Parts: sequence; structure tokens; C-alpha cells
Amino acid sequence: MIEVVRSFGERTKRVPCERSDRPRPDDQIVDLFLKVWEDGRYAHNLEWLRQDLPNVEVIATDAQGVRIAIEHTRLYAYEDHKDQEIALRPVAEILEAEPQLQNLGRHFDIRFQGHFLGKLLRRSQNIVTSQLHKWAIETLPTLKESDRTYAFEVPILVSAHKKPKIQVHVDVSEPIGGIRSVRVGGYLPTEPERFVPIVRKALEDKLEKLTKSDADLRALLLELPIINETPSNVIDILTQLEAEFPKLEKVNYYVVANTIAYESEGYLLYWVWDRSIQDWSEILQPVLAP
Repeated sequence: MIEVVRSFGERTKRVPCERSDRPRPDDQIVDLFLKVWEDGRYAHNLEWLRQDLPNVEVIATDAQGVRIAIEHTRLYAYEDHKDQEIALRPVAEILEAEPQLQNLGRHFDIRFQGHFLGKLLRRSQNIVTSQLHKWAIETLPTLKESDRTYAFEVPILVSAHKKPKIQVHVDVSEPIGGIRSVRVGGYLPTEPERFVPIVRKALEDKLEKLTKSDADLRALLLELPIINETPSNVIDILTQLEAEFPKLEKVNYYVVANTIAYESEGYLLYWVWDRSIQDWSEILQPVLAP
């Protein structure tokens, strides 16, 4: 008998659901997961716990009284990735929303190096954002679809004697349905082991309170706010660290959440790893109500 292996796309289950009304972004990611996982089995009886104390995010109880504890952690790509994301955010917001870059019949994927802002440019954030905005309006409409990446060095006039350059790479492709015309992001450091200490730190911070929670089942939800690692790589690292963190034996599920486009486009994807079968049990895409 031939076993047909379905692709991840074929295995993805699209689930219509209401938007979360939780005020904390972390809680929203957990709340939406519970709305779509196992047909909303745990979505109706939720005990949200105080986060000024060492608690998990929520204890959810199903109709039979089975309790599951969910702990959320956000995995950045490298040690100061969060600071770099904050520096990049104003540039991304203004370029992705620019009307002159919409409806050009092309998709523009703009990438900056992870440390694209040196100390000088960090002190001149408004100047950087304004000049990159002007450069994009003048340059992007002239670019054609191509299999190669366009590479630029954009000079930023900080003062009469200081004109540092920012490296910008742009991929131009055909339009992508349901995705805005411009997407801005950063390249990752090339060190192959850079992500292991990030996951290790998350376990050091989160595992104790998850395993101590009063529940029948436990799930660790690991959020990827950008495209930095594949869900399978995250699982490989967790497996690698299980000997170092024996309390992972008390965790029933790892949930990897891709939230790169959640704030901008309401798109997110959950990959559920069931440790009892050592495989993905569900891949879930919430389809949020307007």
C-alpha cells in the first residue's frame, strides 16, 4: 500500500472565528489558538491569570472538566532582535502604507540587514525614515519583476559632513493575492546556532511556571513574530534541549505560531506538535471575521 504524504499546505485547516477581544497582544495569540484548536473544545471556559505574578497565560477547561494550561513566549531571531524590530517598525509602517506603491501590478519585498541602523542613524530615526520613504517612492516603481534581487546602497544625509549608506535589497514578483504590495523585513544573522540560546532562555523563563500549573495538560505556545525559523527547526531545537530541561516531559504540546502578518493583515498560522505521537497533529489558520 502506497502512503500519500500530504504537503503542509494540504494539511492546513482554515477555521473561521471571531477576533479576540483580549487587550494584551500575547493573550490574543493564545485566545485565537483556543478558538480554532480541536474545534474550540477549550475556548468557552477560560481563566486568565494575573501576569504580575508567575502564572501561565490561561487555564482552559473543556465540557468534561479537562484543564489545559497555556504558556506563551515570543521568540526573536537573535539577542537584540527586538531592538532592531523597533528601529525598523517606522520604516515598515510608512512604506507598506504608501499609496503610490500600491496597485503597480507587482509585489515588493524589501529587506534590510539585521543591524541596518548604526548608532548615528539610530539618533536620526526621523531623518532615516523620511529619506528611505522618498527613495522608495522614486525607485520602486521603476523596478521590473525579476528572478534576481536588486541591491542598493541608499545614502542618508544626516549632516553636511555625514552621509552614511544603508544597504537595501528588493525582490520584485507578481502580485500576491490578499497581501499588500510592499512588505518590509530584515535579514537574519548567518550564525547557524544563533537561535539555540534564544529557545534556551525562553525555557529558563517559562518552563517552571508551566509545569507547576494546576492542570491536566500543558501547552507551550512559541510565537515567531517574523520569518526567522521554520516550525520544524523550532521543534528540532526543543528536542535537542530536552535532556537539558527534563521538565519538558510534563509538556504535552508545543504550538508554534507564525504571526508575521497578524497585526498588518490579520493572518496567522498555528502548528501543533503533539509530543505523544512526535508529529504535527494540526496546522491551523484562523480566518478572522471582518
